[in-house]
Amino acid sequence: MRDSDFSLIQAVLAGNAEAFGALVQRYQRMIDALLHRMTGSLADAEDLAQETFIQAYRQLDRFRGDASFSSWLYRIA
Repeated sequence: MRDSDFSLIQAVLAGNAEAFGALVQRYQRMIDALLHRMTGSLADAEDLAQETFIQAYRQLDRFRGDASFSSWLYRIA
């Protein structure tokens, strides 16, 4: 996991919701592309990406760091 991902995750868990925005910006294109490949629809991919990040935010305290944050997001998506 990138050190900066770990720092941002720790900041979110400490109550800094803005830090999650930085994670979203970092991984938005990757998740959008994955979901677009999976669905074939840009609109569906955007909706699913939003749901992916909502679920990631809600479950961030369950992220153990065994894998990279991007891998964790892929599993959610």
